[in-house]
Amino acid sequence: MLLVGMLHCTVPTSRRSSLLFSLWNHRISLARRTSRGYARSFMMYSTRVWFLFLLAVSWLALTSHANTVGRQEDGAEPAENTPGEDQNAGHAPQSSVTNGSEPQPEENAPEQPPASEGDGVTGNSTESKTPEKSPVLSSLYINTAKPGLGSRITTKVFKDGALSGLFNSCLTTTADPSTPDTDCFLDDQYNDRLQFDITYSVPASEIENAFKATPPTLQLLGDSADASDAIVLSYAVALQSSSAEVMVRYFCKKDADALIDLELKIQFGADPDSVVPIKWKKKCTGGVNTQLEFGYTTDNQKSGEKVRHPFGSDADAPYVVPPSDVSTEVYAKLLQPGAQQEFLAPLVISSDPSIVSVAVRGNHPNGGIFQGLDMTEFQVSYECVTKGSSDVSVSVGIPPFQNLTSTWEKDCGGKIASKLSVGSTEGAFDIVDMGKPTPKYMVAIENIGTAHSEEHLHLPGNQSEWTIYLTYGTPGTDSGASKDAALHIGRIGVTVEHPGVIAAASPRLSTRRKFGWGDVTNSENSLNAGEKVKVSFHFVCRKVGESRLLITVPILDYDTLEFGIAKECDHVGSSHKAKQFVLTVGNVSWVTGVVVVLAVAYCVRKRRRDAGFQPVANTEK
Repeated sequence: MLLVGMLHCTVPTSRRSSLLFSLWNHRISLARRTSRGYARSFMMYSTRVWFLFLLAVSWLALTSHANTVGRQEDGAEPAENTPGEDQNAGHAPQSSVTNGSEPQPEENAPEQPPASEGDGVTGNSTESKTPEKSPVLSSLYINTAKPGLGSRITTKVFKDGALSGLFNSCLTTTADPSTPDTDCFLDDQYNDRLQFDITYSVPASEIENAFKATPPTLQLLGDSADASDAIVLSYAVALQSSSAEVMVRYFCKKDADALIDLELKIQFGADPDSVVPIKWKKKCTGGVNTQLEFGYTTDNQKSGEKVRHPFGSDADAPYVVPPSDVSTEVYAKLLQPGAQQEFLAPLVISSDPSIVSVAVRGNHPNGGIFQGLDMTEFQVSYECVTKGSSDVSVSVGIPPFQNLTSTWEKDCGGKIASKLSVGSTEGAFDIVDMGKPTPKYMVAIENIGTAHSEEHLHLPGNQSEWTIYLTYGTPGTDSGASKDAALHIGRIGVTVEHPGVIAAASPRLSTRRKFGWGDVTNSENSLNAGEKVKVSFHFVCRKVGESRLLITVPILDYDTLEFGIAKECDHVGSSHKAKQFVLTVGNVSWVTGVVVVLAVAYCVRKRRRDAGFQPVANTEK
């Protein structure tokens, strides 16, 4: 600051800025040289300090090593002992090593007893010596595998060169049936096989060669053979994934109820010490397999998803296959704790092959394996020979348990549609109940032309409309969850006993929709379970009299449904004696066209008349 003040006072203004710039550059250069000097000095002194530190550490290490070697060569000084004590008490006998020779026992040292061969005991020590592990066994991991809930339920068997958990404790047990189950891994009665998954870190060819030289062996211990047989079903080595598997299959005898003991030996090399013995227990029992769900499926009419119906759950409503169905899908599902269960080829028979023949189709016509919670399905196919019905029975063997069996009815047509009802109001069944007409509406073609019966319902002369409601399905059953197949209805017709007395228009049909009733054509219609159809009839009396009306509802694969009423015509007067106009869609269209033509003609005529009348201009002034 003093230098800047002096420049301000003595240097002219024109040179003041240039001098200040030169001084500033000189200051920066001096600072840079000073900082480099300080850095150079710091690096030099720090290097010297680091070198002295390493020298000191090396000297201490050499001194410690020399002292250690000296003690080993000269021997340690004995500790001061109290009077009367042996100087060697509390010390192990010393041995000397000279020129690499074997150590010699010290004179006056007590003689050591020889170690027992193979017992892992050295000298007076009672601690077991851990044998050296085989490199193959040290790299092994073995687990049991069971499928369930979409994943594999596993239990550790072998790890770090030793058996694990219950497989380790079971190694010391015997085949005595009184041995507690908790000492061994227990495979339950709902599993007919057990898989051992093996992983390793040695070359896969080494495991493959070991399996080829000595395949895995399975042995039933004690009297287990009286209750079951068992084999090594398969074994394989996956060279690419460093894994292998061994599958054991049980064959429990029918109605057996016992625990069996098994031992699986897997050898992983030529060395006898590379054998892994695995022991466990298996429960064998017979009777009914309560962990299997057996039934049939139907399609949900709303969502399209499958709905399961276990056999025996509908005791009050036996399963009847409708005529329109050509097959039934049967399913079986193994519940937990069940894991795997083999089943034999399904057997299906018909009680009357002259009406319907049956066969097994689908994925498992020759049997297979139930896996965990996976659903197994197959189809029972029908071929109707003639109209009628027959019982169909299916049986699936699942040894050692009792067979899965069930029986149902196959309808090949010719029967009444027992799920169809007709009522005078929506939801009622006062006209047709369970496919049969009630007495008031029991009109058949045989009644036409015969004496009228007072039992039939009579529509009065002033009633020209009659509406009925058709409902299909079990009452109170949700249409989506119902197992009833769709009912196919043909064209609904009306037969008039005396056409000269009454004229009947074609029935008008409508179905329930989101915002009320919507018209449908009177042709082929399908009714799903729970759906309704409204049918409206219109009658016109031509003359005084009475006539019966027969309503015919054709139903595919079922007996045609027929019922009817009696209609009275009591009109008096010429207007009523003349031919009356029947309101139809065609008549309405014709009348509408005439009205439109007349209206257009009137408008044209009026316009021309208005155009022809012109006011006369006034010319008077």
